[in-house]
Amino acid sequence: TVTEKPPKPYLLLDVRDSDAFDQCHIIGAVNFPSAMLSRAQNYFTKTVLEYVNKEGKIIILYDEDERIAHACSTTMIERGVDNLFMLSGGMKVLYSKFPTGIIRGPLPKLCLVDTTA
Repeated sequence: TVTEKPPKPYLLLDVRDSDAFDQCHIIGAVNFPSAMLSRAQNYFTKTVLEYVNKEGKIIILYDEDERIAHACSTTMIERGVDNLFMLSGGMKVLYSKFPTGIIRGPLPKLCLVDTTA
């Protein structure tokens, strides 16, 4: 018998463009390019809608260093998303704390800068 995995209580959204996501991303993340939020309507995908304001579920946004994610989180909150969080420091800080096993693909040069200085 095939057992289904229980749904994750979180949705990890990489808000960089699809080329950047394809090169490197956090394992388990879903690509949601920030340009999606520029649409007049239908800006949330079906996957995102499965998590928006659902009890027991959260949405976590990230990019390399919070530059894009911060603007996206502001827009999503303005559009009524209440269960939204941002990965503090983005992939840059994540990599500095956990250099192996979490990120798939070669890191962008921006993420290799020393974050402890």
